[in-house]
Amino acid sequence: MNLGIQQCQKIDHLKNPIIGICTDRVCQSQRLYCFLCIENHRDHLNSLIQYDWLRNQMVSSIQIIKEISFNIQECHQVIHILNSFIKSAEDCILNNLQEFQIENLDQQISQFRKLGQAQETLLPQLSELIKLLRLMGKEWENLEKRHSIENDFGVQNKIQQTKLIQKQYCDQKESIQSLINKHNQLLVRFEENYQCRYVDIQQYGKIVQGQGLFFGNQMIPKIGITKFTLKIWDVKAFVNIGVGDKDTIVRTNYAPNLKFIGHGAYLISNQGYNYTHLSKTQNDVQQSFIFNKYDVILIEINMNLKAIFWTKKSTLQQFQLEINNEQDLYPLIILHGKVEVLDNF
Repeated sequence: MNLGIQQCQKIDHLKNPIIGICTDRVCQSQRLYCFLCIENHRDHLNSLIQYDWLRNQMVSSIQIIKEISFNIQECHQVIHILNSFIKSAEDCILNNLQEFQIENLDQQISQFRKLGQAQETLLPQLSELIKLLRLMGKEWENLEKRHSIENDFGVQNKIQQTKLIQKQYCDQKESIQSLINKHNQLLVRFEENYQCRYVDIQQYGKIVQGQGLFFGNQMIPKIGITKFTLKIWDVKAFVNIGVGDKDTIVRTNYAPNLKFIGHGAYLISNQGYNYTHLSKTQNDVQQSFIFNKYDVILIEINMNLKAIFWTKKSTLQQFQLEINNEQDLYPLIILHGKVEVLDNF
């Protein structure tokens, strides 16, 4: 629609600029009007739409389209992550069904554990999301039906409908965003590592004392934000805390070489060193904060931002690293000391 400057064609209106359009279908006057034409439309002034309003609606509509497209892309990204996880598990299980190989047994058991975690955390979230998407579909169908019925009542009704659609979109966007950004409940307990002789695991994995590498018993959900808190009770030599890709680290026989990237871990140490699977410039360098005996450290994994954050509660110092949110990450500690999980901190 060309909304450039046009002039009124009525001879006595002195080529005044057109300022809008009349939407009354039974109006006998010309549809494009200048300010002198308004008198001819006095019995249906509500049907006059100014060009300025149309321009603003066009700008607003383009913004809405951009926001919807962005959120659709976000949904596609989440679906891609989920598909990668399911495809990997499916391939592993189907291959073993066709030809059982004992050397693949550890990998098979690992997939069983992952699927068990998915059943507990992922399926309920997917169920909530599907219900929400179905509700959105019905809302849009109803809006389309109302649009068809109300089409004969003029542009004023369309304006109200546009506002309603915008409100529905904002409400639905907030609902989806709250689901994606939800804080996952994760009760962290560290598992036994039978390769570590000098260790004492207490209260079913809540406290770990000794020397070795230990994983948490639950995988970090791949949607939303997950937090857990650790208290440092003792540092005999070193304490490294964070998360790690269990499969990658297990393949190293629980002895990852943290000096080179690709080791599968995202950790900070009590001496201020940080270790990352991804970046050479941030691996095995002293960039994070120092922590000591009795310090409390909050660890937050934000899958949407692809980041892990550590916060020292006493000073509020914070450090972050980028993570690969397609990895199967678990809480991870590598220590010679004593650490406790603080529940409901």
